[in-house]
Amino acid sequence: MKKGILVLLLVYLQLTALSAQSVVNMVFPEQSAAPLEVVKLFDEALPEGMPVVLGVFGFGISGGKGPFTFRWLKDGVEIGTENTLVIKAEKGSSYALEVADVCKCKAVSTIAVDAASQKSGENYLMKTVEIFPTRVKDKLHVRFKAFIPENTRLKIYDMQGKLQVLHNLYYDETIVPGLPAGDYVVVVENGELYQVKKITVVP
Repeated sequence: MKKGILVLLLVYLQLTALSAQSVVNMVFPEQSAAPLEVVKLFDEALPEGMPVVLGVFGFGISGGKGPFTFRWLKDGVEIGTENTLVIKAEKGSSYALEVADVCKCKAVSTIAVDAASQKSGENYLMKTVEIFPTRVKDKLHVRFKAFIPENTRLKIYDMQGKLQVLHNLYYDETIVPGLPAGDYVVVVENGELYQVKKITVVP
C-alpha cells in the first residue's frame, strides 16, 4: 500500500512540475519570398596591380530581407566589411563580395582579376570612362563601366590651358561645372592613365 502511494506521489510531483514550466514562444525572422542574390553590374575584371575602389554600388542585390551586411573576401579570408574598399589585385588571388541579410542568408559574387589590364594600363580609363554630353548646359556626367582606380580625378581646362575645375572621383557622378559659355577640355586622369573629351558649354 505504501509503495502504491509513493508511486502516485511521484507521478503527481512530475505532473505539477510540467504544468509549472513556462511556455516560450520562439520568434523567427520573417523570411523573404525571393532568395538573396548579388550580381556585378558590369563585366570588367579587376586590373592586376592597380589600386581600385570596390563598392557595393557596383553590385545589384535582389531578394533577401534588409538591412544587409557586407564582407569583402580575398582567397576566402575577410579583408573588409565597409561599403567601399580599396584593393590592389594580386596575381593568383581570388576576390569576392559576400552579402548577408537579417535572416542570415548569404550570397556571394566573385570578382575576376585581369592580368592583361596591367600591360595595357594606359588604355584602362579610355575603355572604361564615359564623359557626356559634349554640349553642356548645366550638367556633365561621368560614368564608369568598370572598377574605379584610386585617386582618380577630373580636370576641366579652358582653351588657354588654364585649369578651371578639379574634382576627385570615387563613383559615377554628375557635375555642375558652372563655367562661362565656350569650349573646354575634360580630363579624367589617374597617374599616367587618362581619358580626354572636348565639351562645349552653352548658355
